[in-house]
Amino acid sequence: MESMLESKVSQERSSEPRDEKSAAEAPIRKIRPVTPRCIFPAFSSVWQYPIVPPPLTEGVVHLWSASLDLSSDQVESLGAMLSASEQNRSSRLRLPLLRNRAIVTRATLRLLLGHYLKLAPEAVSLTTSLHGKPELSDDAVLRFNLSHSGGLAIYALTLKQAIGIDIEQIRPTPYALSIAQRHWTKDEVQALEIYAATGEGNLEAGFLTCWTRKEAWLKAIGMGLHRPMDSFQVSGPGTPPRLLATEEGSEETRRWWMESFTPAAGYTGTVVVEGQEPHA
Repeated sequence: MESMLESKVSQERSSEPRDEKSAAEAPIRKIRPVTPRCIFPAFSSVWQYPIVPPPLTEGVVHLWSASLDLSSDQVESLGAMLSASEQNRSSRLRLPLLRNRAIVTRATLRLLLGHYLKLAPEAVSLTTSLHGKPELSDDAVLRFNLSHSGGLAIYALTLKQAIGIDIEQIRPTPYALSIAQRHWTKDEVQALEIYAATGEGNLEAGFLTCWTRKEAWLKAIGMGLHRPMDSFQVSGPGTPPRLLATEEGSEETRRWWMESFTPAAGYTGTVVVEGQEPHA
């Protein structure tokens, strides 16, 4: 499934004049598998799978990461956990690599939710919100969100609080500045340009850091790209992560806690949670 960022890149590419000899897209690069882990609370500890984390309590966020590049036998085993509709969606992906990663992403979600709900993975009942955010069909307490990029997926779980997460693999990002200029606030674009111009960091890495901050909040409120990205403002790269402004006013900005983190080498990520900073 195309991510929000890939969708914007595609829009920029389609709006650009094309010649008959346009270069083919670069092939997807495989990354080294990452051991599944749980980071909690407030990212103070790293737990190696299959150690079971302590119970999830209010005010705590659990983060799990997992490699998506598994053997064909493992993918087949995980695929059996999916519902008929999930299997149908994954089968529509033509590239085997992307199809297998979609299967592993969804099956791992079922495994994790099953752990917290004390259910078999196949018994976890999932639905989607009006704007496509995955949710539990019959649980009003456990909240979760997930993101994947390259060969890595990450899952965020908490209780009673809205949550959103986004990760991006640091990589060449075509049209990064153009996307920012077209879709972000002027202050965010200026912060990105200053970040790159001063040598503090490169433009693409700064863009992806800021992108995860924006997308994580959009996912937390359940809107995705149904809400314009220039309707709110986040802090720029090289500065502490914060939601700075929204159309709803200062009360809304104070309602959200935001934290950037490094889910794995070569990645950047942000998690956004409703309420105060998670505690130990």
